Amino acid sequence: MKTKNEDDKISALSDELLLHILSFLSVTDSVATCVLSRRWRNLWERLFVSDFDYDDGHRQIDFVEFVKSGVIITRRKEPSNIYKFHLLSTTSTVDIQSPLATWISAALGPHLQEISITLSSPCFFPLCIFRCKSLVSLCLECRHMHVETIANAYQLPSLKKLELKVCSASCLISLLMCCPNLETLELHFYKGYTPLLHIGMLSSLKSLTLLGLGKQVGSITINTPLLEHLNINLKSTKCGTLSVTSNLHSLVHVHLNILHPVGDVVKLLNKLYMAQCLSLNVTTITNFHEGGGMEFPEFHRLVRLELIVNYLDSSFVMDVLQHCCVLESFQIHCLEYRRKRKRTCWTQPTVAPSCVESHLKTLEFRGYCDFEEERTFLAYFLERGLVLKKMKIFYGFRNLSVDRKHQILKTLSTLPRSSNICQLMFD
Repeated sequence: MKTKNEDDKISALSDELLLHILSFLSVTDSVATCVLSRRWRNLWERLFVSDFDYDDGHRQIDFVEFVKSGVIITRRKEPSNIYKFHLLSTTSTVDIQSPLATWISAALGPHLQEISITLSSPCFFPLCIFRCKSLVSLCLECRHMHVETIANAYQLPSLKKLELKVCSASCLISLLMCCPNLETLELHFYKGYTPLLHIGMLSSLKSLTLLGLGKQVGSITINTPLLEHLNINLKSTKCGTLSVTSNLHSLVHVHLNILHPVGDVVKLLNKLYMAQCLSLNVTTITNFHEGGGMEFPEFHRLVRLELIVNYLDSSFVMDVLQHCCVLESFQIHCLEYRRKRKRTCWTQPTVAPSCVESHLKTLEFRGYCDFEEERTFLAYFLERGLVLKKMKIFYGFRNLSVDRKHQILKTLSTLPRSSNICQLMFD
């Protein structure tokens, strides 16, 4: 007959493995395991992750227990071994300010590497967060973020990743200046963001994301020679100057969705000519249509291109391809509501883009509605694509009958192809 201990295989695991399992639970659930057996009684005290979650679905009385669970953590025998602190509070009806300082103070130590705090209510963040020299990743989301601004008070020498989602952050510039080794920066500007006169980026950055939902963002200078990934999504007509002042020779991925004067967009693209992968959203492309006569920059290293458009403008698309001489993968996405806009007819290019015949291997068309200009567009690539291997088509109609799909498939399958290895694929 098996003994009770033999049946309890989980308790027989090593402390390290059990602590790893507990790290995926909330603080309350982790502490609750102390009643399982003598083996589990003090195990939670060595937990290296502090995870606090409280949302609007909880009752007011639950918040009292929520705070108590945090107090318990502050009384652990080994509080300084925590490497990750996570707090999520989606309610604005309770005061999170008082317990926050207590919890963070208890988590601070030589092993703390990650802090992630998401709050719905305004909060004054304790200064000790920005003095943690072991911190590698810091994520703060709070519409009204307040931090004591003291000269030379911030010290984050080990920080590699910084993510801020704020409505107001007067400490932003000072915070960036104290992160000499920062590699990943994500700035999310909420609606109503109070703009700074100027935001300069660090030269150590490898990944930069700028998301602006407000009316004003301020002027931004990108001086990042090591940058590999750039994602800019600023839909504001009152954004300040967006400029690049360094050569981005390491640039790999670029995604742009910006509402700036077309001249500013062209200047920005001219600085990004070393990119290997480029995605242009509908807002950015609309600027070119409205600009009239603005020439698309040359991209000599670009191998992957994505265009998200309202409707198929063959003249614009072909002009872009003329400036991407080594392009291997091309994706065009026509939005569903573009049918309410003007649709241009197919215009046969006077000069075929060199990449179509020599390098293009994959073409993907999303939002296909089988308009005449769309069929002619695809026929051109099938006829001219000498090294084309794959053409993928995703229908734009939500309720397309099986018979209609079969008819479209049959029509496109009969189009002549120059590449005998080209596969036609449908969603």
